[in-house]
Amino acid sequence: MSALGVLKQGTSSVVIGIAKGPSVRIVERAVRANAALTLRSVGETSSYAVSGRISSGGKDTLTLVANDIPAGKSIVVGESCFDAVFSLDGQEYLFGAEVIRLSVDEGGAILEITRPTEVQTWQRRKFIRATVADSAPVDVRILDDPYEPRFQGDILNVSADGLACRALMHDADLCTVGSKVKVIFGLESCEDIQCIARIQAKTPAGTENMVILGLQFIRDEMREKDVRALDGMLENFV
Repeated sequence: MSALGVLKQGTSSVVIGIAKGPSVRIVERAVRANAALTLRSVGETSSYAVSGRISSGGKDTLTLVANDIPAGKSIVVGESCFDAVFSLDGQEYLFGAEVIRLSVDEGGAILEITRPTEVQTWQRRKFIRATVADSAPVDVRILDDPYEPRFQGDILNVSADGLACRALMHDADLCTVGSKVKVIFGLESCEDIQCIARIQAKTPAGTENMVILGLQFIRDEMREKDVRALDGMLENFV
């Protein structure tokens, strides 16, 4: 098993879910403000983004007016999925979206996407985070998919709130921001630790075809022995 390396303390940004009621009001404000919104592709061999403004909103949909679709990219209605990001009053919000209608002409593109009932946002939190001295594998199983596909990544750091790992892009694209996963890893503990988590961030790793995934643990859904093992592992380095 790999050992923990340098311990870091400070603050970091984590993604938190917002309850349905406030989320609905936030989305309605975004519609009224014609907020700028960016769609980031999920499940593509080469990721891309579509940016525009929310022009209107229906009961279950949002309409996005975009400048254009990136050259060489095609959106398949009912199949193409995206991570959607918009801002209000300097605060960024995120949700998963699917394109259900698309119209493209010389003037640009109009996309109708699914309207979220819940959104997520960033929050600053204190952390105690240990980097991993040696490459430590982590097994990631996607619980939102009935087939529960799995892939393996390499842990970069771990804290009581979550972990960051590096994974191949085609593996990382099996999940979206907000996907619920089970992660299994072993570091200083005698047994592997199993954690339930959500994918909170996907960022380029700086290496071709690699992505860094930020996962936030759902501690209320974890086994008590795994919570104790995780906390004990970190406490040994405080």
